[in-house]
Amino acid sequence: MNDLTEFSLSLAARTQVSVDSAAYAKELFQKPVWGIIDGFHLKEVNEWTRKVIPYLETLEGTELYPCYCTSFAVWAAIHQKIPSSEVSVGIKITW
Repeated sequence: MNDLTEFSLSLAARTQVSVDSAAYAKELFQKPVWGIIDGFHLKEVNEWTRKVIPYLETLEGTELYPCYCTSFAVWAAIHQKIPSSEVSVGIKITW
C-alpha cells in the first residue's frame, strides 16, 4: 500500500485500522471519504503521529473528527495541517 501501512507499532494498531479502513473504503467504492469519526489512540506527537498526519492529508476533502483516545496535543497537531472538528454528545454532522 504505502509507507504508512508498512510502519507498524503495536500501540498504534487502532490508528492503523482507522486509516487503513479509510483507504480501503476509498479504493473499494472509488469515491472520496467524506469523514472519519474515531479515536485515533494517539497520546503524543511522535514518529507514528508524524506519519499518520501526512497520510490523512492525502484524503483531500475528508472531514476529521478525532475523539476518544486522542490527546489534545495530537488533536492540535492534526488541526494545524488538516481542519478538524470537535466531537461531543449531540453533535449533528451533515454531508
